[in-house]
Amino acid sequence: MAAFEQLRAARLWVQRFAPWLLEVEKPPARKRRIARRPAPAVTKAARHAPPPAERTVPRKPPTAAPAQARSSLATAASLPNAPVGGLAALAERYQACLRCRRYRTRTMVVFGRGSEQADLLMLAAAPSAQADQSGELSVGAAGRLLERMVERGMELPIESVYLTTLVKCHGGEEARLLDDEVAACSELLRAQLACVRPRVLCVLGEAAAQALLQTAQPLEELRGQWHSYAGLPLRVSYHPGWLESLSPEEARPAKRKAWDDLKAVVQRVAATRGGTLLPW
Repeated sequence: MAAFEQLRAARLWVQRFAPWLLEVEKPPARKRRIARRPAPAVTKAARHAPPPAERTVPRKPPTAAPAQARSSLATAASLPNAPVGGLAALAERYQACLRCRRYRTRTMVVFGRGSEQADLLMLAAAPSAQADQSGELSVGAAGRLLERMVERGMELPIESVYLTTLVKCHGGEEARLLDDEVAACSELLRAQLACVRPRVLCVLGEAAAQALLQTAQPLEELRGQWHSYAGLPLRVSYHPGWLESLSPEEARPAKRKAWDDLKAVVQRVAATRGGTLLPW
């Protein structure tokens, strides 16, 4: 009987105090200490030593662009659409051009002259001093010789040919054609070509030929063969101004070569029209 009472008392005690025992929080777990190694001692010499050089990873050299993509002048595969308003609108837009240093030495912008439906476009390097004063190409002794070359030699009215220059402003008597000047005028030249849409190009003089074709070859090596610009056949010949500067003895063989160039140009124009070749 006494044992039964003790068991009952123990049971009552567990029912009364067990919930409190279960709610007691466990002591927090001890954090594990990580032993740190002492930093190495820095000597005085090491403290003043220069920092180590950064490691660089060598870059792969860029692939060179193809030669045909190096110049906007020499690589134009096709011409843009003709601007609204044609050549007249272009001339008005560029009459106060300030894109290169030549605006300081010009009297006016010499845009070009001739037919907007011309089959042949003739191109020189820059306007002469006389053209700069008059605003018209094909003036002076060189201009008169060019007219005779076109009208008598090629048997074409001068008005049926479009004449222009690579740059549109006179740069002074001793001015040379510079790359940035040619680049500044390249957009205008391509717009002129888009308006006229000639069948054949004839470039007059070494400076214009070298700039347009992006080459250092002399004129004699560029003559006598067909080149291409913007998908158009191109022939190189002498500038009339250079021919006029020669003595009669020197001019005779040079003019004969120029005549050969013009015959080739006329033959090509006739061929592109679908007509018969001229009997030269």
